[in-house]
Amino acid sequence: MRRLHTLGFWAVISLVCIAALAACDNAEETATDADSDQADGDGQLPPTCASADDCSGDMVCMPLPSAGRLCTTLCTASAECSGLFPGGCCLKVGTSFYCAPEASCEPTTDGDEADGDLSTDGDLPPDGDDGPCEADTYHCRDARTIERCNQDGAWITYKTCSAETNCYNGECVDGPQQCDGSTFCCPDTYRCYQNDIQKCRASGEDWDYYRTCDDDELCIDGKCQNLNPTDGDLPDGDADQAEAEEEPQGAECLISGEEGETGCESDLEYCFPDSPGGDAGHCRLYCDQGGTCPRSYRCDHGVCARIPGYCLSDGECGLDQFCDKRPGAEDGLCYTYCYEQGEYCQANTYCDENPSSLNYGKCVWEDCRSCSYDAQCQTGQYCDIPLGQVEGCCIDMCGPANPCPGAMVCRGDGRCVVGDGLSDCGGVCPAGHVCDPLYGQCALNCRPCPENQCCDSGSAPNCYVCVCNNPLICGWGLKQCCFGYQCSAIVYGVLGFCI
Repeated sequence: MRRLHTLGFWAVISLVCIAALAACDNAEETATDADSDQADGDGQLPPTCASADDCSGDMVCMPLPSAGRLCTTLCTASAECSGLFPGGCCLKVGTSFYCAPEASCEPTTDGDEADGDLSTDGDLPPDGDDGPCEADTYHCRDARTIERCNQDGAWITYKTCSAETNCYNGECVDGPQQCDGSTFCCPDTYRCYQNDIQKCRASGEDWDYYRTCDDDELCIDGKCQNLNPTDGDLPDGDADQAEAEEEPQGAECLISGEEGETGCESDLEYCFPDSPGGDAGHCRLYCDQGGTCPRSYRCDHGVCARIPGYCLSDGECGLDQFCDKRPGAEDGLCYTYCYEQGEYCQANTYCDENPSSLNYGKCVWEDCRSCSYDAQCQTGQYCDIPLGQVEGCCIDMCGPANPCPGAMVCRGDGRCVVGDGLSDCGGVCPAGHVCDPLYGQCALNCRPCPENQCCDSGSAPNCYVCVCNNPLICGWGLKQCCFGYQCSAIVYGVLGFCI
């Protein structure tokens, strides 16, 4: 009997202990939930991040003004952001809109006041702030010119809005410009969203669906435009498609006149030959004094000099060389086949020695570490993103131990480029193409399109509804792979297939 009482006593003690432990666990969970609720309700920001891997669910990692990189979500109106950022707003970052904290929504001046800008933006020409802009963002240079921030943090010309349209918040819109920039969109204006036209509400708070362009039309700058307009000449409609030829600059001159006289009146000009090796030419500003160089030339000590190894075809190169064209471009540089004696490939690439391969004799990327910006790469590397794309590969910076291939030169920031003074490709790029400022070449200006949409030289930089068929060969500046596919090669000088 005594034993039973003893067992009963210890059973009661055990139950009390178990209950106490459960109470402690519940208290901890309650405290944790309370802390979580407090964190959700006290205006604390979501966690900082370095990449999308640091964010949960459908959240993305975005750099937000005055807040740094935060996990956030896409939005269409500020009301959608109250749960994530109390007092926040739906802020345009690049070409999309994201929820942002209140601090990011308050405009701040950068102290220069020279051009009315609201942030440190690396604007060109410089106005004293010296700050870089955020890569792949867009803004209005003037009433009709859109500029895009390149990977070096500098603004470059992206496109000119078509006739009777205007630039607002980094995109071309159709309609009157009667707003001061304080609204989300300019009231009663129209813009393109895929192949739909959207109209800005009278309040300027948001865009509403207006109409869908017909199958034979393409939405461009807020208008539905016919894909096959007639030009009044022959039925081929090619009157406006001829490539522009560069006009000679300045007065006529002689390369070597008497007593050094060339015929150029200004000390900031020199006589540039009309043809390589010729004696006659036209006066041109020194390229380090604001002048530009035509395609196939680069700025060398102030004057435009022919790029060594410049080519339009393999026939212009040596027997052991090929004309390595950036995909989508018409010109390139002569490269020696990598299997030739004494040749080598840069770090993280290998020489393709398979005669049946598309890249036979070329250096092919071996291990692409995908990236969207430089900070995702290791020390001594940068993110090489082909123009018009959103992702690239981490590339080792050039230097004495990693020289640039061919006639390319190593720039101060560790990037291989053709040369300076090439930022406008000589001012001659065909319709639908854009200049790559690093290589001085024109390539198809197409960004990735959503599902069942395409982009080509007739629509660039816009996408249009289509039946998508993968191209036989893909690469930078060439026709894109269909939605859900990726090009097996996205690095300079290498073609690939849609996989």
